[in-house]
Amino acid sequence: MNRSKREQARDNTLLLGLALAPWLAGSTAVWKGGVWLLTALLIAAVLLDLKTWKELLIGERPAMASWTKWPILAGLACLLWWFTQPLPDFASQFTENQIALLSSREHPIILQALPKTQHLVFLASLLLALPVVARAARPKRFLKYSAAILAANGFIISAYTLASAKLGAPPLPWIGTPESISRYSSPFFAYSGAATAVMISLIALWPLVPKTPNKKRRYKTIALCIGATLLAFAAFRHWPSSSVLVFTACLLLIYLLLQLPRPHFITGRWLQIGATGAILTIALSQFVIAHQVEKESGQNWRGVEATQLAMPARDKQLESQASTRGDRLIPSESANRPMVWMAGLRMSQNHPLIGEGPGSWTRTAALYSNDTLVNSFATCILFSHHDALQMTAEWGLLPGLALLSLWIAALWKQWGRIDNGRLEQAWALIILGLTLSSFMHWPLQIPGMQFWGLFIAGIGLSKR
Repeated sequence: MNRSKREQARDNTLLLGLALAPWLAGSTAVWKGGVWLLTALLIAAVLLDLKTWKELLIGERPAMASWTKWPILAGLACLLWWFTQPLPDFASQFTENQIALLSSREHPIILQALPKTQHLVFLASLLLALPVVARAARPKRFLKYSAAILAANGFIISAYTLASAKLGAPPLPWIGTPESISRYSSPFFAYSGAATAVMISLIALWPLVPKTPNKKRRYKTIALCIGATLLAFAAFRHWPSSSVLVFTACLLLIYLLLQLPRPHFITGRWLQIGATGAILTIALSQFVIAHQVEKESGQNWRGVEATQLAMPARDKQLESQASTRGDRLIPSESANRPMVWMAGLRMSQNHPLIGEGPGSWTRTAALYSNDTLVNSFATCILFSHHDALQMTAEWGLLPGLALLSLWIAALWKQWGRIDNGRLEQAWALIILGLTLSSFMHWPLQIPGMQFWGLFIAGIGLSKR
């Protein structure tokens, strides 16, 4: 396929951003310009391919389905609205004190948080670039280059993490933090983001094994893939990354099974329906579990207004309990994930039309749960441990569901290509794996992984 110089420049710009995303996004602790550079690369790619947006808007040979423009435009409208609005005040003084303490201790997840304006502009650039990535993903060569970049990044992240933990290698300059090096020694700062990145990279690595009659070359590549996989499992074998490695092992097994002859009744369409149905079933079961755990916890949450009235007394009690521990963590007998999911559900329901914007979870989630661990544990204060829930909670129920429809469509469409070769199978497993990880952790709240998520969604939505 002959491509113009503008198309080549667009593709090279996008691939450069894909390669640099974890490193530039990870540098935000000491230099906020990293994410601005990623934003500039995305805007440059859009300007190099304005024709794609024109075709999407008028419905003439668009790079992805015409209906997708409406969720994107709705998301951009929400971001524009929040740009004119201040962030909400902290609903809880105790939460504000916890955030201040984390900042004073240079907690790595706090350090990588973006200022409001930069955060909104970056998210807008991701939405604007989505159809451009979908257009670029039509040639198979772009898919192979993208997979190779993901694989190389995962190998580097694994190797450096293992070297830091086992060989005493110094952390990168922006990871100089008193927190445990074994949990945060990665350019994504958070173990869930790093482990998820490695999961994606391993899946992207295996289809790059060449189908060639040269057995010696093929065996060398297979040996490299096995070595990289073992390295990743050694680097991220400890909890809480272990759950992501379980996903990785299952996905690699599925990939190997897809290479075997299938019974005639197991068609690509059935696999497409099965993958999409499994994701929706898992999401529904999580909500059922959350309701059951919350019901058994006896937390007696009585609504937003009652919680606001009781907040001063509750803050005083939490402060008294937290002061007895150096980490200010207040244990709870209830499982923390279902309890924090319930807070996300309530926050979503409280903002059916439009939420208070990205970053509002940290400031207002305390209104939606009385659980002590949810209100004192750093990652629960910062994240809902479920990216879909956090999106609907912060963006609002309708805008959040509209944008999530793009992700479900990408999953559905990519699994529809499951019979089109190993590379398409790998991308189908990548989007499935990232979805599973986002149901338990917070990878899509991390700027570097958000950039990768843009690529994965664009490749899934692409018409090819």
